[in-house]
Amino acid sequence: MSVILGIDTSSTELGIGLYRDKQALASYSRFIKNSHAEHIAQAVSMLLNGCGLKGDAVTHFAVAAGPGSFTGLRIGIAFVKGFCAAGGIAVLPLSSLEMLAHGRGIADGGGVVAAIDARRDEVFCARFRCERTALVRETDDALMPTADFRSMLRSGDRIVTDTMGYAHSTAFDFLSGLPGHLPVEHYPFCRGLSCAATGAALLARRELWKDPADILPRYMRPFSAPYSKKERIG
Repeated sequence: MSVILGIDTSSTELGIGLYRDKQALASYSRFIKNSHAEHIAQAVSMLLNGCGLKGDAVTHFAVAAGPGSFTGLRIGIAFVKGFCAAGGIAVLPLSSLEMLAHGRGIADGGGVVAAIDARRDEVFCARFRCERTALVRETDDALMPTADFRSMLRSGDRIVTDTMGYAHSTAFDFLSGLPGHLPVEHYPFCRGLSCAATGAALLARRELWKDPADILPRYMRPFSAPYSKKERIG
């Protein structure tokens, strides 16, 4: 039996999901900015207890490794490494953009673009397409100017965006009113459960699973902090 715990702390949402073999057991989301460090251990414990499981029942972790919040990614990955300190648990690092697309795009088919406000008039983004019940990647995760992101969009795309809780974000204003635009601020979902579901689907791909010590955040840009306090996120 496999028990897969999925965690996504790449944005303002703390998302946790739990799968046993191929079956979804439970999920938890907390939408409180700058609170991942305070709540992640309690949330995981609550989720496991609610399913009648103890910590040693977890056999695999699937964690969003970026791109996204510098601090959020560090908190999530540090928690996974601490949880796995006793050994014996494999970890699957996942793209935060893929989890963003996964949570909103598969059911209806067609093209899905996931995008995160990276500030400085740039976005993190990637394109996917839906084939039956699978999400197939068409482009690598990329950091690009907002103008280039705008140019990559196609008619009929579903565009899932995350402004990362910034006090002021205009990166996706041009999408306002577009039927295919799905901002997570208005259409929330549990990316932690998407992580767990992806882990369950990839259990047989042993080459993708890593030792916890080898998991690092995927920032895609060196850290610098020119923003005001109002713009910072956790």
